[in-house]
Amino acid sequence: MLTWQKIVLGLSGIGVPVLLGSAMTGSELPLATIIVLYVLALTWTLFVWRKVGVKKPNRRFTQSTRRKYSLWNWGWTAAIVSLYVSLFFLVSYPAIKKREAKELSETLKEFSGTLIPANDPTPQNPCPFSGSVGVFLGSSVAWANTFPFTVLLFNSKPVLTIDKDDHGILVGTEIRDRSGVLIARMRRNEFDVNANNIFKKVRPDRSTLVVENQNGETVLNIRYLNPSSVRVVGVYRDKNSVLSINDSEMLFLPNGHVIRGFCTNINNAIVIGLPGGL
Repeated sequence: MLTWQKIVLGLSGIGVPVLLGSAMTGSELPLATIIVLYVLALTWTLFVWRKVGVKKPNRRFTQSTRRKYSLWNWGWTAAIVSLYVSLFFLVSYPAIKKREAKELSETLKEFSGTLIPANDPTPQNPCPFSGSVGVFLGSSVAWANTFPFTVLLFNSKPVLTIDKDDHGILVGTEIRDRSGVLIARMRRNEFDVNANNIFKKVRPDRSTLVVENQNGETVLNIRYLNPSSVRVVGVYRDKNSVLSINDSEMLFLPNGHVIRGFCTNINNAIVIGLPGGL
């Protein structure tokens, strides 16, 4: 017999998924919370179905009739579950991914932020740094298993340092122009870029930072490859000299010294510079 209690239950069982789908479309809740809400709503709808829609055969029904009732009940149960699954994947999940993509896009436009490790494979190299941390400088590799350590001294100044915590590598570096004005600084993976002293900053993802100076020259390209490897390309300058690191070598000017295929365990920093650190 249809009672007002059953009508209310039935309407709530129908209304919950409709309201849920509408609410989740513009929701700022994290994905895990939304999934929990879907499970709770599904549980409620199935409860309502058990109270209102399930057909309960009595003892006088034949086996064939009982089978038909069972198929009816299980069929509608499957339909309800399918409704929620479809609602999630066709409505809520695309909305969530669209929101996350927008948030990521806004994050990558900022002139400060944090690098996180990617899942790139460690490049092939001759250095035995398995279980340690490797810093790729052109075709050279510096590696260590004690922290913190200075990777690179340029004219007696530490310009590249590495530390480590439970989450992976922590990079510190500074890029300045010839007059000493700061272009970009990174401390423990948190970076700041001087928007007034660059031409362009590019972040294709959350593991990469590329900075071009006002001449359009790439002065920093750092990629956090994975929790144990980082690749640094950049140009370190002072008034009298330049250290340029590209994908294949390190070039020191004005004397034209080139470093390729260098492999070192950093107990002491790679030291590059003019006599007296001028």
